[in-house]
Amino acid sequence: MSIIEVKDLVFAYDSTEPDKKALDGVSLKINEGEFVGIVGHNGSGKSTLAKLLNGLLLPTSGDVLVAGMNTKDESSLINIRRNVGMVFQNPDNQMVATIVEEDVAFGVENLGIAPSQIRSIVDNALHAVDMYEFRGQKPHQLSGGQKQRIAIAGIIAMKPKCIVFDESTAMLDPVGRREVLEQMHRLNKEDHVTIIFITHYMEELIDVDRIIIMNDGKVHGEGTPKEIFANTEELKALRLNVPEIVELADGLRSGGLDISHDILTKEGLVDAICQLK
Repeated sequence: MSIIEVKDLVFAYDSTEPDKKALDGVSLKINEGEFVGIVGHNGSGKSTLAKLLNGLLLPTSGDVLVAGMNTKDESSLINIRRNVGMVFQNPDNQMVATIVEEDVAFGVENLGIAPSQIRSIVDNALHAVDMYEFRGQKPHQLSGGQKQRIAIAGIIAMKPKCIVFDESTAMLDPVGRREVLEQMHRLNKEDHVTIIFITHYMEELIDVDRIIIMNDGKVHGEGTPKEIFANTEELKALRLNVPEIVELADGLRSGGLDISHDILTKEGLVDAICQLK
């Protein structure tokens, strides 16, 4: 069952120049419980699409349906945003309070949750991202990865069915990126939250269910990681990077080794090499 359905979506930032479209006829579905990666070069429309998925932007034409609700219906926007949370690239832009636990409580308070319930909701959200011990600290004292986990806690406290991560690892160091990725997968596997992950780090998408490629405001293609990474030349033509292990496997095949095209991990490549005669 789909939680998000996009139909013939068109979006132009400038209504006086409707021919300059950031998105042009995009149609796709996101199923409940999926972990979907969306990739594309700069200007491909992927971040614009993210903002349309919970009504931060509204279509120029076409429709975005969230749990059957149309984002064009102003009366549904609060419920739409309860269903689809957003985590952006810079966690500092989502921090609104001077103490961590107050920041996580902010969104819950705006939903009108009874004060007697907020304490346990905030504590549970902080435990979920392994940040409970930092509840009394000031956000500016935290690392980038820790700040992003607090931003995630603020979203999951509102219990959305789907979370969109828009380039949420782009400003982080490798440790912070790993922390946030682990949190995404934990939310998906353990809490069955639908995850939409927009990134330009292709190696971060090896374990997702499906990858959607955006190009020039359109959906260029989609498939499983094995299907998408099987055609490295096409990805490079679209100005997309290829995971290092996939590129190394390609190089070994070019050198004459009989190695499968569906290898995505270091462990898989080692096993394949060890099995060669």
